[in-house]
Amino acid sequence: MTEMKRIILMLLLLACGSQLTAESKPANPKGKIATYITCKIGAGIKHDTLSLVLNGPWFNYVLSENQELYASQTLTAVAGPDGLFRFTIMSGPSPFHVTLYLSSHRIASGVLMSHGDLSNYLIMPGSDIQADFEADTVTFSGKGAKIFEARYVVDRSDKNVSLLDDQHLLFADHHLDQWLKQKDSLLDAHLKVLLAYRPSMPSIYYSILRADEIGWNRAVVYQMLGYTLPFFVSGKPLTSELARVYNDLTRRSAYIDPGDPACLSPKYIWYLYQKAKIDTRHDRLLNHTDIFKDYNYSARIIHDYSGVVRDKLLAWLMIDLATFNDLKPEYVQTALAVMKSPQFIKIVESIRNTYKKGEPITDFGFKDPQGHTVHLADLKGKVLIVDVWFSGCGPCADVAKGLPHVEEAFKDRKDVAFVSVSVDKNKEVWLKSISSSPRGRYFTTSGTTYLYTDGTAFNNPFIKKYVFAGGVPMLLIIDKSGNMFSATPSRPVDAKGQAQMIQQIGQALASK
Repeated sequence: MTEMKRIILMLLLLACGSQLTAESKPANPKGKIATYITCKIGAGIKHDTLSLVLNGPWFNYVLSENQELYASQTLTAVAGPDGLFRFTIMSGPSPFHVTLYLSSHRIASGVLMSHGDLSNYLIMPGSDIQADFEADTVTFSGKGAKIFEARYVVDRSDKNVSLLDDQHLLFADHHLDQWLKQKDSLLDAHLKVLLAYRPSMPSIYYSILRADEIGWNRAVVYQMLGYTLPFFVSGKPLTSELARVYNDLTRRSAYIDPGDPACLSPKYIWYLYQKAKIDTRHDRLLNHTDIFKDYNYSARIIHDYSGVVRDKLLAWLMIDLATFNDLKPEYVQTALAVMKSPQFIKIVESIRNTYKKGEPITDFGFKDPQGHTVHLADLKGKVLIVDVWFSGCGPCADVAKGLPHVEEAFKDRKDVAFVSVSVDKNKEVWLKSISSSPRGRYFTTSGTTYLYTDGTAFNNPFIKKYVFAGGVPMLLIIDKSGNMFSATPSRPVDAKGQAQMIQQIGQALASK
């Protein structure tokens, strides 16, 4: 691979987004390249509008639009007079990934579901691709279409086999060698199909597609290992069969040379991140340590990787920790002490500054059930416990069930307020959840102020700033002056978590 190609590929995965427009022939900003995607939808296929997501530098199950530094961006299009749906993307010269939805499949919060009709497809800037959708097939034509076609053919090359097949072998803890062999065979088959397309595209795109296939397969393998009891429940012994499969995986040489920028492909980074998790838990198992003593995997990442790959993994770790209320200041300090890549340092510094203790909280203006707007300033002088959630979120319900026990401890305090913020897109869904009906009661506490983002959901400025990657429930403790006190309060899902949260609120009350 030439040095120029390496530089271009590096730009792909360092870039955090491109400007998007749905105009058919927009003005061409200096240095920008126009990429066109046209969709023709066959009869009988449900479609009203089409959504096109420009994916960010990390692979996620849920494609959200919060956090401009790393997030996806979404376009929508309606059919023109000729019945065609057209998208125009203005970007730099770097390759990027897109996800296309024929109809807007969204969860209750309004966020697009994980997988589109064309999910995480690699595209070459300057392409002009037409995708023709029929009942059970899609065909592609135009400049750059072979890259789409290669991915599509690979995905359909084994329609009767799935990465999730044979899960029972894994969880039953027998014939694990057979389980891994099936995953290996699936990967080999995909790479063989992809290899046939190598002559029809620039080598840089073949390298990225190959990294995507490897990353997806191996990430699922490691993620499924993480659901087995020894890696999922502390104190369970590592069985001989599971140890043998794990050792088989670790003895293999790297699928892609660590110095190859293709390692930075979003799905490949996802695989390396899942591997770092399991490797950390395995080390703790051998040392008879609680595998969940924390969710900080930075030591393993720093030990195993270097350069931009290390920095991208550390940046994603910080995002992941922030998403689950686990980002402690010392974790950020450890990451920044070794990071060298300006783009990823900027992301980690932004996260640190957002959640820094004493940092003024961005004002909000949310509606209560009666339609009155409540601002942060209206609650000044009180310690606030803010709970961000949406209907249908299981962990959100667990938090909501535990909060009444915390609230009870402060029932006589006028300087403590519990604030529930729903990011449901639909107001009626929210009102039903907080109603007195049996189905809604589990979200309801008598002393809580219930607020709603008025349909703005994850696009609300407050939510975009403090809720990373759509990660709810998100809990914050805000001090009496309206400043951040804690972005890592304990989740009150059990007696221990409730006691810890009560203690943390007490500390906030005692602070000046």
